[in-house]
Amino acid sequence: MTSRLRKTDVPKQETIDFDDEQPIDIQDQTELIDTLATSNEETFKRYTRYLSVFYIAQIYLMLSLQLSIGTLDPPYLLFTLAVVFNLISINFAQSNIALTVANALVSLQLSYVGYCVRPEELPLLCIMPWFNMATPYVFKYWFTSMNELVEELNKLKYEYKSV
Repeated sequence: MTSRLRKTDVPKQETIDFDDEQPIDIQDQTELIDTLATSNEETFKRYTRYLSVFYIAQIYLMLSLQLSIGTLDPPYLLFTLAVVFNLISINFAQSNIALTVANALVSLQLSYVGYCVRPEELPLLCIMPWFNMATPYVFKYWFTSMNELVEELNKLKYEYKSV
């Protein structure tokens, strides 16, 4: 013979798994929303670290390429400067508009050099700076929109009373 336990008598699990067809009570809704918000913040911090490591690896590769060539190549220095701007942009929430404009100007200059002067280095000098510049904004947009959706979900909580 099995006994029927109330939902509050069942021990809480690490991951919340609810049946889609059965409504959940207000406490479980709050717990689920808090879990979603915390998960989103942790994911944003983790991907910010990954992106920072990606930028630092690019700086390291550019500097080691400069050292292996033996001369300082201005387009490679501009590329390194653009990556440093992106590194600052992703790690500091209040990035300055002047930093964004400077990064766009450097990327534009690199696009000109890659397209007109050095077409053999087109992917490195044209595509990578714009990809690097767009990535922090895309990340911030994704996680900001997820936060907004979680806040909207928080407003939609309903009272569920069991019989």
